[in-house]
Amino acid sequence: MRDKVPTHELAFQVLARDAVAFNEFRRFPLLKALDWLETNFRPYNPEREIQVGLFRVPVPKVDMGAYREAVANALVHRDYHRLSAVHVRLDDDGLTISNPGGLVEGVTLSNLLTTEPRPRNRTLADAMKRIGIVERSGRGVDKIYRGMLRFGRPEPDYSRTDDTSVVLQLATVVADEDFSCGWWWSRRGAKMAHLCRSTA
Repeated sequence: MRDKVPTHELAFQVLARDAVAFNEFRRFPLLKALDWLETNFRPYNPEREIQVGLFRVPVPKVDMGAYREAVANALVHRDYHRLSAVHVRLDDDGLTISNPGGLVEGVTLSNLLTTEPRPRNRTLADAMKRIGIVERSGRGVDKIYRGMLRFGRPEPDYSRTDDTSVVLQLATVVADEDFSCGWWWSRRGAKMAHLCRSTA
């Protein structure tokens, strides 16, 4: 990796009250990198349960679907010409995922949710879609938004993004339980309606 892709590097950091709990840099191949980042993140992503009627619904600190998509996007869409690491940092303010290289041409902060997919490296993006790492539809940002909003948390924040890097911040504030319950029931109702239509 150092020989063929010298710019490739990733970092996972956990900072709590100004103390460093975890701080490691690696140069793994992409699939191993994704696994390593998830394995190390899980112990820092506790779940609590809320009661919804007769059901107990888990509420994680960070939605794992949003986390996976955000990390995969950072690794797949980074600018591999730039000598810098992909950073995944969890601290008292939330989760921050950043990658070298600004948004690709045609993508702006105002059209992130509406523009057509524009991968920096089309071959790499296509390979990751084919093996199921990122959204096949190319709408991975939607998944990140859904993962935040389903728990009534603030929307993903890309405001620190500039020409040299994409910076995504995910708030880890306490979930809105009433909103989460409503979302859960709406999803359950939609599934039940689908089953009824399927068996009719």
